[in-house]
Amino acid sequence: MADLLFQAPIQAEPKQKHRFVARFPNDIGILPFMIKSFQAPKVTNNKVVMGYLNTETYVIGKSVWGSLSVVTRDFIAPSTTQALIEWQRLHHEAVTGRSGYAVGYAKDIDFEILDPAGTAISVWRYENCILVDEISFGDYEMEGEGVIELSFTIQPQRCILLY
Repeated sequence: MADLLFQAPIQAEPKQKHRFVARFPNDIGILPFMIKSFQAPKVTNNKVVMGYLNTETYVIGKSVWGSLSVVTRDFIAPSTTQALIEWQRLHHEAVTGRSGYAVGYAKDIDFEILDPAGTAISVWRYENCILVDEISFGDYEMEGEGVIELSFTIQPQRCILLY
């Protein structure tokens, strides 16, 4: 039993949850140090059922990339709230009621997984991300302590593992 522990390879360094960087386009203004948590991609492969007599056969249907949650810390300057609301305004402007074109609001985001030295060992490109579902600009309370956090959900059109 004890020899099982000695068979674990020392040279196999595991990836760790806190070693990542999320890079938003410069025109959005969400900087890497603002990110508290960021989800890795998830995909659902749908199936198509082909029935024949009393049996069913399956083939692959559409692959759908799932929406991803992002949590940021809110800074006074540069303002995380201002950066997020400006991206929201590219989707829909509340004052005028106008909506934007996808070419303006759909953005590519890079999610880099880092090794212990800070070198990117894996990079996912999330293409044509849009803001979906709820955007939360934080919770404030007189009795509380801590940093204000913003949360939002992005929907990528597709995710590509670059390396």
